[in-house]
Amino acid sequence: MKKVSVILLNLLVAASVVFLSSCKKDPDAPLPTIDFTSTPEASYAFNSGTNFNLGVKVYAPEKLKQVDVQLVVSGLPNQNLENFPKKSGFTENNTTFEATLSIPIASSWTNGTKVEVRVIAKDKGANGGRTIERSFFFTVGEAGSGRVEAVDIGAGGSAPTLSGIVEVTLGDQGATEGSYLRTDNGTVYTTSQVDALDSTNAAKIDITLGQSTGGSVGAGKIVLISPALRASDNDAALFGTNFNFGSAGANKSSSTDTYFASTTLDPATATAEEVDELGISSSQDYMVITVDGKYAFVNDMGKKGVIKVKSIQNSGSGKSVILEYVVQK
Repeated sequence: MKKVSVILLNLLVAASVVFLSSCKKDPDAPLPTIDFTSTPEASYAFNSGTNFNLGVKVYAPEKLKQVDVQLVVSGLPNQNLENFPKKSGFTENNTTFEATLSIPIASSWTNGTKVEVRVIAKDKGANGGRTIERSFFFTVGEAGSGRVEAVDIGAGGSAPTLSGIVEVTLGDQGATEGSYLRTDNGTVYTTSQVDALDSTNAAKIDITLGQSTGGSVGAGKIVLISPALRASDNDAALFGTNFNFGSAGANKSSSTDTYFASTTLDPATATAEEVDELGISSSQDYMVITVDGKYAFVNDMGKKGVIKVKSIQNSGSGKSVILEYVVQK
């Protein structure tokens, strides 16, 4: 009887080893592939205000987790193509996505604007999934400029890595602290410091802070403001006064567009993938904030980040805000 028990135990151990081995994901399994099955004819002009078709086929032997299509334009936040990203509805046992995409060329894109149509596929393979990207490039108004190029292949996902948590103090227009933040290095500037910057460095400031004095949001609200909005004079209608982007005219023309959204992500726990998947509208160029509020942003460089407001306190004749954030590197 004892001998039989030992034999049964050995069989159970062997079965467990086989089961666990079969469940282990193979890091050397084939990566997803992306093919452009059709592209515009060579003479296509890529004129603004038009659309063109782009055929795409994605295949992932380890099964698809997500397919995204993004329009990437320098100086603008990346824009997901309508109805993307897709996380279901794949065919052939969830290994294949195939479609003819209608790619819009925005009327606001002037001739010479370089555009990337980026297709991103992630599978369910090892290390949380592997990602491949492949892109179609074109130049607005330049006939025959379309071309296909592989962009990035890698394991473990392609989401940009995040900075460590940065804590800064920003002041409104009446506070003693500076109200201009450059998120890539955590530098806070006062108005006089902004005026001393050249246009290249001034353009890297991507978030400013102010307190409303009227307008559509009412008075006494603490607001994150896109530098471009702050420089445009259009903020007078929104906030009741023009805060300006520094006082030097050269810096007004170098200010950046930043867009905001509310989020449930916390800088302390947000993953690179979660931040990369944030959808942020290119219409919300200011955001009223409150203590413990969490907000997402994307800047001119397409870098996304997450902010948490830790406190709001009196400073000078105004208010200052302590906030922490992470941002894509």
